[in-house]
Amino acid sequence: MLWLAPAKINIFLRVLRKRTDGYHDIFSLMQKITLCDELIFSSRPKGIVLHCPGTNLPTNNENLVIRAAKAIFDYCKYSGGMEITLHKKIP
Repeated sequence: MLWLAPAKINIFLRVLRKRTDGYHDIFSLMQKITLCDELIFSSRPKGIVLHCPGTNLPTNNENLVIRAAKAIFDYCKYSGGMEITLHKKIP
């Protein structure tokens, strides 16, 4: 399965008040552009494996792709696995 993760440009960003959850409210204006990263997903029996060909990106728990996949697996109580290939096109 192929998913595209489109880039966007922040034309305007204003950071507003800090909320009680530690995050800040923001006011922004964004524009999508045609540049996008590509994520390819395929099933595997167990575990999550990430490939980032042509990059020096970490492929362990430091990578947000791995952390997001683990969070989804935990939330869905999914016991299978996933192989993910990230083709970076966005600098």
